[in-house]
Amino acid sequence: MGLKAIFQTAGRTVFRIAGDVKVPCTYTAVIDGDIEEPVAPALWTVDVVFGQFSIMERVNSNIQPEDVPGTVLVEDMHGKPKRGHTVMRLDTMQVYSVIGYTADPAGVTYRLHLRGV
Repeated sequence: MGLKAIFQTAGRTVFRIAGDVKVPCTYTAVIDGDIEEPVAPALWTVDVVFGQFSIMERVNSNIQPEDVPGTVLVEDMHGKPKRGHTVMRLDTMQVYSVIGYTADPAGVTYRLHLRGV
């Protein structure tokens, strides 16, 4: 097993055992259609670990005071996140719009930049 595979297994394991740190959410994506097929939303449930942006991240980017990062497993997503997709917390019903994202080097998680709507 290569080093990347070890990191991937460890990352998935840590995320899965995170317990009450994870928040069940509904992820809504717009699936691009073609001329014959209209654009349709796709919904699924995904666990998100919410956090805070660091002071350095806030100083050097377009992060607004109410923005939050949310970490999700790549394997729980149905494709890459896109700007305008939404995440709704099922505990508070708070809805966030995806502003952007980054992926970790091992390809285990996406860190979503979320803004309340």
